[in-house]
Amino acid sequence: VSGTSTSSEGIYHLFYVGKRYSLRQEDYDRTVIAHGTSRNGQDWKVERTPVLEPDQLWEKDMLSYPCVLWDPEERLFKMWYSGADADKPSAIGYAVSQNGVEWRKPFDGPVFCKDRSTLERERVGACHVLKKDGWYYMFYTAWQDEYKSRICLARSRDGVTDWERHPQNPIVTWGQFGAWDVESVCRPYGLFMGDRWYCYYTGQARGQHRIGVLIHEGEALGFGGGL
Repeated sequence: VSGTSTSSEGIYHLFYVGKRYSLRQEDYDRTVIAHGTSRNGQDWKVERTPVLEPDQLWEKDMLSYPCVLWDPEERLFKMWYSGADADKPSAIGYAVSQNGVEWRKPFDGPVFCKDRSTLERERVGACHVLKKDGWYYMFYTAWQDEYKSRICLARSRDGVTDWERHPQNPIVTWGQFGAWDVESVCRPYGLFMGDRWYCYYTGQARGQHRIGVLIHEGEALGFGGGL
């Protein structure tokens, strides 16, 4: 189950995915995003109903991979999420909330979709967004076909429009023959700490999933014209 956590005013907020299983289809037929709060990070109070559900045509019946930021300047929770399929999302949507419980989708469609490149030919999704020095940086998963995925990077001034893809995408690709991540890499989590960027990600090989990290020395990411 995918999820993310953030904090505001001394309270931890956890956003996670809940799945409904269909006995008729013998598969999951609907996924939603739920919410819990805690003051110590251990004891959680969970909302009885989902806080975000699929209600737009492009989302079908599936929402997944929530990434939530608390913006102290705007006093808003901001969420980027994947839609269309729980295991194979096709695009990234956006929602905002003042309290983490009541959410609003400002747009009728996704805010980030695949482009025409071979890299993103199949779909995009499973992203992580962070804000730094006036930019929103999105680490996201790009599928070139049904099975092969890589990790890419984009940035935007407002986090919803005019996304600029990194000129050297992908920033993480699968490993060499026999490596632990030879089949695909996905589900990134980006972090800037000290004078380094870290990108944690999931790698797959021979039916096993493991977590690795890519380290980028220095603050500049190579977009040109700044970071």
